[in-house]
Amino acid sequence: MTTPSYISGILFSKAHKLVRGRIYDILETYDLNPSSWAVLSAAQDADAGIRQAAVAKLLDVKPPLVTMLADELIAKELIRRIPHHSDGRVKLLVTTTKGSKVAGEVEAKLDGEIAFLMSGLSMDEILTFQKVLQSIIAHAE
Repeated sequence: MTTPSYISGILFSKAHKLVRGRIYDILETYDLNPSSWAVLSAAQDADAGIRQAAVAKLLDVKPPLVTMLADELIAKELIRRIPHHSDGRVKLLVTTTKGSKVAGEVEAKLDGEIAFLMSGLSMDEILTFQKVLQSIIAHAE
């Protein structure tokens, strides 16, 4: 006998709700949400800055949303906009010293939380889990 499909749905929903709550708890201590965290992370990961259009593509959102999120992060002094080195019309998002510090702290806390949530799983099981998630995303899109 196979497990009823609704069991997978219930487990997926419950896991999503619990993980989301833990992530929000960590981000809220820094006055961030998942979207603003994604923009800060993208700026942090880009050595010479990142175009807002590239962030919008990465997040699969419209550019005005990235502008709004960037404005909020600029007001918090976590990122800034600088002119592109070869095209002055283009603005790049880069982290400030404060933004780099916050990004490092948040990343460490999120890594610790994910490690805790995945404790007891082997690396093969974690890779399989990631593959399952990628498959779900691909089929849902």
